[in-house]
Amino acid sequence: LEPAEERNYLETAARQCERLSRLVGDLFHLTELDAGDRQPLSEDFALAELTQDIAQKFAADADRRQVDLRAGADSSLTRPSSVVVCADIALVERALESLVENALRHTPAGGYVRIEIGSDAGRARLAVRDSGVGIAAEDLPGLFDRYDRIERVAGAATHAGLGLTIVRRIVRLHGGELEVCSTAG
Repeated sequence: LEPAEERNYLETAARQCERLSRLVGDLFHLTELDAGDRQPLSEDFALAELTQDIAQKFAADADRRQVDLRAGADSSLTRPSSVVVCADIALVERALESLVENALRHTPAGGYVRIEIGSDAGRARLAVRDSGVGIAAEDLPGLFDRYDRIERVAGAATHAGLGLTIVRRIVRLHGGELEVCSTAG
């Protein structure tokens, strides 16, 4: 084999190992959440700080994809900068990372992803909005179901469809609600 061909095979093998490692980690995490073994370790923290940290973590990926990523206030909600929640910060971070990663993956170059926070009727609200490709109405009902998206979503061959299922479990574990609003195109 030529050196370039060897390098190509090694890079492919490394990517597949990373994918498999993420899948095993997701399966372990989902099993832990399903079994009720994972109880939230609640502490008070400011959502604004967490959203800024997440935006910073994904900034390089967003730049590479030519997507404008920002974290800030949802102008339709009240006093967003002072939102403090009592939750498991590691789990909330995991859920938010999955939502942002998903939004970046499905938003074409020139688009945007926004992480927005606020409060409404005494409850914290967190939204991830994007200008991505959208989701057809008939695909919305199974969006958060394990493996349901694999056959339907572009690029699903590299994603097992567990991320949104995990997000839903985390949100429910905290007594929250998860909703999606989208249209194809």
